[in-house]
Amino acid sequence: MKQYLRTVPFFALAALSTCSFAQTFFGTGVGTTAHYGGALISLENTSANDLKLTGKFNLNASAAISNATYAVYYKNGALVGNETDHTVWNLLGTWNGTTNAAGSWTQIDVANTLLLTTGSTVSLGIFHAGGNAMTDGYVGYRGGASTFTNGDLKITAGIAKGARGGTIADPALFFADSFNPRTWAGEVQYAPVPEPATMTILAGAAAIAAFRKRRRA
Repeated sequence: MKQYLRTVPFFALAALSTCSFAQTFFGTGVGTTAHYGGALISLENTSANDLKLTGKFNLNASAAISNATYAVYYKNGALVGNETDHTVWNLLGTWNGTTNAAGSWTQIDVANTLLLTTGSTVSLGIFHAGGNAMTDGYVGYRGGASTFTNGDLKITAGIAKGARGGTIADPALFFADSFNPRTWAGEVQYAPVPEPATMTILAGAAAIAAFRKRRRA
């Protein structure tokens, strides 16, 4: 019984923090036919639970380069009517690092999370924001507008963005050009948000385990 009480908090917390990916092109391959400056997508939480976007994204860069920079923007609600108005978008975060060659995933981590409550929708803009050469590291996409769902998240994609030379300090040019229909090739990482009651139970179990450990010491 003592062994059981010690291990419950660890395994329960591990299960609750398990991350998944919602992918636009299902399967093991990286679906892409072209690359450009960025892409816009919307995410709808179709599950019965709140979800947390972890800030990690897998994308297909156009080349392997060092010192590549990507920026991710977000806005609440759907894309329609806001595709070119940068003033309604907020910077979620940026990533700088080395990309992998075209045809393989590059994972970026913008180091900020975003809560997506059940039934709600958030839109994301994913942009190549700089690197050794602005012609390298572009964001991959396929022709056509597509919708994907895995039971937790519904991804609606249909817009690619040009490369007009926007910057993180002045993102207007990130959003200036729209090309559609285009579908971003990538994955969005997310995790379930534990319900308050579950967290209370886990906190109590952890406290009991800590108390028993102190008594044995």
